[in-house]
Amino acid sequence: MNTSGRRANGFVIEGIDGKVSMPLPTLTECNQIPDNRKEIPTPEAAAHHPHLKSVVSLITPLDPSAEILLLLGRDIIRAHKVRSQVNGPHDAPYAQCLDLGWVIIGDVCLTGAHKPTVNSFKTNILENGRPSFLTPCENRIHVRGGVHKHLPSVKRRRLKMM
Repeated sequence: MNTSGRRANGFVIEGIDGKVSMPLPTLTECNQIPDNRKEIPTPEAAAHHPHLKSVVSLITPLDPSAEILLLLGRDIIRAHKVRSQVNGPHDAPYAQCLDLGWVIIGDVCLTGAHKPTVNSFKTNILENGRPSFLTPCENRIHVRGGVHKHLPSVKRRRLKMM
């Protein structure tokens, strides 16, 4: 698949309360940013878990009109640093305070039932036989056959090692 996009720098991200801001690394435009709002926890979801009641007022309500335009990756590690955590029972969701606000990690269903959601990756078989969801690189050279017998022995050894 061929794609193109623009790159931009000099942007800053700010928490919704305006107390924290951090410079962003160079941004790369992409039309394939996940935008599943069902994965965004809400204060209402936290309120249904007794161990999370202390953070209900700290979780920003979901703004249905806000566009999802930015994916913060591991190149801005500060955005993912855990500053505080509220734990709970085994297999229960837990809350983490990050510089940009509180998040909930885990399944926060309210009704005991979920609509089925399918996220899938195409599985590729790499040249070495290993399965991978990564797309094999098409820019590779595969040389078949033996070493030419008319090459000097030093060059023959180097070719065998490659």
